[in-house]
Amino acid sequence: MYLRQCTENCSGIFGIERRDIIETNCHRLCHCAKDSWKIGNSGMMNNQEEVDLYRDTYVRYLGYANEVGEAFRSLVPKSIVWFSYALSSGYVLADTVHKGVKVYQADATSQRTKNVLLSTSDTLIWQTFASIIVPGFTINRICAAVQFAQRKSTRTAFKKPWISTLIGLVSIPFIIHPIDHAVEGAMDVTYRKWTGYHPKAPLCGIKHE
Repeated sequence: MYLRQCTENCSGIFGIERRDIIETNCHRLCHCAKDSWKIGNSGMMNNQEEVDLYRDTYVRYLGYANEVGEAFRSLVPKSIVWFSYALSSGYVLADTVHKGVKVYQADATSQRTKNVLLSTSDTLIWQTFASIIVPGFTINRICAAVQFAQRKSTRTAFKKPWISTLIGLVSIPFIIHPIDHAVEGAMDVTYRKWTGYHPKAPLCGIKHE
């Protein structure tokens, strides 16, 4: 149906003289157009399938919950801060399981169990340091430094308790990528070097050889 309609349209455009030649060429053109359409749609479907729930969607922001908690540490009960760490830890564990399941489903070799263990351990270590330990400690120290400066300052306006929280929150976007790359580099020369395992799609975008 698609090819017949396309051929009729082409014939109408080019006229009716030597209709056999026109229809033959139009038929070929329509075949190419149809194939291109299929390829384009196939590529779009593949791109949609490659979306990672834990790294390419808003779910990723759960990994930053503890940094927000650290920024608010001076204003909220400690239980709220620990709850933010629970959220981040839940995100890390969910991503770890997700990556392990993907490897298990894609790997049909005799090394599948080993590869699953390497994938899950790599994800767990990377996420623990890049999403929880290092950024949480960094925001904690930034806020502590601001509070120290506030105690030393003689300006009343600078002593507002929310100032350290605001500076901590503003700092989060600036520390994420440097920490991601630092953890990636550290793992490349330690854990990944020892195990010989490198993830195909590292979170921070570094391409492995």
